[in-house]
Amino acid sequence: MKRYNIYCDESCHLEHDMSNVMTLGAIMCDDEKKSTFNNNFRELKKKHGINSYQEIKWVSVSNSKIDFYKELIDLFFDSDYLRLRVLIINNKYKLNHNAFNNDHNIWYYKMYYFLLNPFMKTDYSEYKLYIDLKDSYSQKYLDSLREIMISNFSYRPLIRILPINIVNSFEIELMEVVDIFTGLFSHMSRNLNYNKVNGKSILIDYFEEKSSKIGINIHSTTEYASEKINLLYWEPRNV
Repeated sequence: MKRYNIYCDESCHLEHDMSNVMTLGAIMCDDEKKSTFNNNFRELKKKHGINSYQEIKWVSVSNSKIDFYKELIDLFFDSDYLRLRVLIINNKYKLNHNAFNNDHNIWYYKMYYFLLNPFMKTDYSEYKLYIDLKDSYSQKYLDSLREIMISNFSYRPLIRILPINIVNSFEIELMEVVDIFTGLFSHMSRNLNYNKVNGKSILIDYFEEKSSKIGINIHSTTEYASEKINLLYWEPRNV
């Protein structure tokens, strides 16, 4: 049975964090290609004078290493075994959890379900999920998330969803990469890229240019079946 690994991250996920946009991101990688990517990633770091085990994050993106981050984006596009899914939640202040018998944690993992669902397409496959550490109570909700996903795919018994792993982002290299892409969409959606000579804004423009070449508009929801980059812009309903 073929295995796929899915690496997840979030930005501005807290209920009262002064941000009106929340972003969830995930990268899926064929398990057999994981070491190939890791080797390429380490070589790219070495080429740019970065220790191969130094963690990179969106907050560290700057002009001084902009060529490294551009080549990381190139590496993503050149690696046909990688897929990106991003869920952008706008107008977070409109959330009314009481109206839907939710609390913020339950709603948070419902959003994770929407994030992950498009990846689960291939029969005779198993999926191993890695989620960045959110808080000490995450495992209870993640176990529920897994059970919901197993139930949703019960009509397709040839799909297996393995227990979800909570990890620190520095432990796994593809967690570093999904942090970059999640941060990129969060930064863009919060309209923070007003300084066009800033490294982050330059990188957003570069990613937008690369995406447009494969027919993706990064400012709108893609088709559900979109493979390389799959985007959903979501907004709470008025109640």
